[in-house]
Amino acid sequence: MGQLRYREAEETLTRALEIRKRLVGIDHPSVANIFVSRGDIYQSQGKYAEAEKLYRQALQIAEASLGPNNPRISVYASALANACLVQGKHLEAKEFYERCVKIDDQLLPPGHPIQLQHLHEYANLLHKMGRSEEAQRVEERASVLRSGKPK
Repeated sequence: MGQLRYREAEETLTRALEIRKRLVGIDHPSVANIFVSRGDIYQSQGKYAEAEKLYRQALQIAEASLGPNNPRISVYASALANACLVQGKHLEAKEFYERCVKIDDQLLPPGHPIQLQHLHEYANLLHKMGRSEEAQRVEERASVLRSGKPK
């Protein structure tokens, strides 16, 4: 996407944010969605610190409005983990990926595509951290879930 398109998307989301805040207040889940969309734009532009800030805001709003165990929390925590990962904040990323996995295990059916994605991302982080044995266990778990044949 060209810079002009990013700017247009950001302007549109800024307008949408102002409208949402007026209609439903700053603490509404739809406001969190806009923060995530803006974070995604920054992330795709390599503006990882800005993306991280927006993902943190989205996660905070979602936790307050939806509670700590909601599939959306898992998705937002994954976005935040990815932003931390690309900035080299591996321990923070690990904390958020572990949270994703825990929520996914509680709320999603085994082998759900989002669950598998989060396990894959978590395993990749563990490899980057030099924790290959742990990463392999996560990968094996994902493989078992993907096959639909639990051990």
